[in-house]
This record gives sequence, C-alpha cells and structure tokens, in this order.
Amino acid sequence: RLLTFRVRPRAHVTVMSRGPKATSITVAELARALAGRQTAHPLWEPQAGYWIRVAGDTVVSLDQQYVP
Repeated sequence: RLLTFRVRPRAHVTVMSRGPKATSITVAELARALAGRQTAHPLWEPQAGYWIRVAGDTVVSLDQQYVP
C-alpha cells in the first residue's frame, strides 16, 4: 500500500551510492534521483526501501536500507 508523508525540506537523508557507500544528500537531490534524473550521487540501489523517522506528521530523516 502506498503511503504519502510530508518531508521537512532540510530532513537528514542518507543513501547508498557507488560502492556501495553511505552518503548524505539533500531532500531535493533524493527527489531528483528517484525521478530518474542525473545527480551528483547516483543511487546504488534505487528500488531499496527507506527507514524514516517522523516527528508529529513530518519526516525528519530518511536512511536507505542496504540490501546485499
């Protein structure tokens, strides 16, 4: 089931990029990467899930789950 969350523009975002290597990026860069656009830090596994932390009704951090 698809869920939609409000994300703080300055939320902490960690993704798996080349290597795979944990890399901090901005929310805007994550949105571009998930839309299939070129970014400075290409996602290692675009289909991997994310752990989210929520405060009230807003996401304050996203961390991509490494899947070997």
